[in-house]
Amino acid sequence: LMLDPKNEDAKRELALYLPWIGETDKAFEIIKSLPKDDRTMFNMGWYSLMQGDFLGGMKCLNYGRNINCWGSQIKMPTPKWDGSEGKKVFVYNEGGYGDEIIFARFLKYIKALNCEVYVRCSKEMESIFKRMDCVDSITTNNMYPIHDYWIGSMELPVKLGMKNVSGEPYLSSDSEYVEKWKDKLDLGDFNIGIRWEGGQLFEHDQRRTLPIDKLVKAIGSKGKLFSLQKDEISTPKNINISEIESFEDTLAIISLMDIVITSCTVTAHLAGSIGKKTIVIVPIVPYFTWSDPFIWYDSVTILRQVDPLNWDEPIKKLENML
Repeated sequence: LMLDPKNEDAKRELALYLPWIGETDKAFEIIKSLPKDDRTMFNMGWYSLMQGDFLGGMKCLNYGRNINCWGSQIKMPTPKWDGSEGKKVFVYNEGGYGDEIIFARFLKYIKALNCEVYVRCSKEMESIFKRMDCVDSITTNNMYPIHDYWIGSMELPVKLGMKNVSGEPYLSSDSEYVEKWKDKLDLGDFNIGIRWEGGQLFEHDQRRTLPIDKLVKAIGSKGKLFSLQKDEISTPKNINISEIESFEDTLAIISLMDIVITSCTVTAHLAGSIGKKTIVIVPIVPYFTWSDPFIWYDSVTILRQVDPLNWDEPIKKLENML
């Protein structure tokens, strides 16, 4: 930029870097100065959400479809849902497991329009979504039910014209799984479910992984710790390990905890979606769901990193809260 102050690509790179060192306002000013193309509008989404414009922020994020960083690129022979009532609407779930959970909350609004709601989801989420009263049928493959319209799940807030988001619970755990884990777990007086690391193949996992030794030192005496890690991972000896095989297992264990403490992973969304008291510790640049001022889950408290790569302050706040 010193050599070429008008270089737009360099400005974009700088605007992406500045929030990671806590200079969000400077980054926003740069973004606002750029041409309003798909990349610029997509990046504006995060800032719009943080400034309290929910619908505007979601509209901006949808520009990411044109540059393969939001939703999916599938094509269907049927038309996109236009908001019509009394139709058969096929919702194609998009994103990762966490995104599937995030956007499932909007299915009830389609049902409220006297529509039949058909959902395509991942195999891992099938049994969980089947318990939703607003879902008429589920498929996990490319054999789609006969329908009038289709829509991607991550488009729903915009299509429905949502100006805010409801944080009330909308998923549930399976009672048989709960009974199974009630027998397997040696529960204490105060039980803390903990997850400190997400999928290691995610490109930003290193930014969200919590220092487990510091975490255990801060909260180990507050209650009995139970790991919610599904992957094989090195676990400190004072955390109880559970052999989790599915999201049904995870949901059941979460339901038996007094509180869940987690990094920014699918566990946070599972816990929030069933109304479990949860503390999510997020990096200095959080995922869009953890952007102030919107509360995506009524039962969730967010502790945000202040300094990049330094988790001391949110962990100290966590210790005081417990």
